[in-house]
Amino acid sequence: MEDLQRQIRKGRFQKLLPSRERVPSHDTIRYALRQWDLERLAMSHDQMMAKWKQNHGPQKGAIEGWRVAAVDGVELFNGTSHCCSDCLSRFHRATGVTEYFHRGVMMQQVGNDPHVIYGMEMLRPGDGADKAEGETTAAQRLMRDVVRRHGRLVDILTFDALYAKAPLIHECLDHRIDVVIRMKEERRLIMQDAKGLFDARSADGEWVEQGSGGCTVHVKAWDEAGLMSWPQVRVPMRMAGTKRSIST
Repeated sequence: MEDLQRQIRKGRFQKLLPSRERVPSHDTIRYALRQWDLERLAMSHDQMMAKWKQNHGPQKGAIEGWRVAAVDGVELFNGTSHCCSDCLSRFHRATGVTEYFHRGVMMQQVGNDPHVIYGMEMLRPGDGADKAEGETTAAQRLMRDVVRRHGRLVDILTFDALYAKAPLIHECLDHRIDVVIRMKEERRLIMQDAKGLFDARSADGEWVEQGSGGCTVHVKAWDEAGLMSWPQVRVPMRMAGTKRSIST
């Protein structure tokens, strides 16, 4: 609640209300939250999603015909004074203080407005010792829950590098969903192999972009399919990469 009050003071929630309305205090919000029936809230979301599908919402927001959604983690309010049985915790060695927090994984539509939230799964204390393991485990539960409650809403799911784990990729493939992951770990064998292939041949495409400060950015792009350098993943992978050079 203290963290919520700080965010209210910063004006974080002001755009949620009409211009002449004041954001309620954290005490008022706390009282309101205690009255919520979470089961009815979940039912309302299910009804909204059913209407969203009936109105072809996922198709209307598609990107070149593909229904796309993104999965990512979000940390909720945290504190050091109180905790519950569902809290996650982290110990700060510098201060000797244990911090308690909640973190969830969210699936949200990508494309045209509105960016509908398809589902959210909270991390549990037993999901894993590190952030990566915990979020990918929760993402698998989220995937199963969204499909169970709403059916197949997406053709492609996008993730950041944190979610580059074979079990999660297989979970998507089992539901006939393709995966796009923005890779960052250059030490991975599949990225080393892709870079070697890219360096050995000319680019598949080139174009020019306008950079900041009036500079010109020359972009070269490569695309290579059928890579088998990730043995934990049961299907061949496709890698795309770019190289940028700046000229003034």
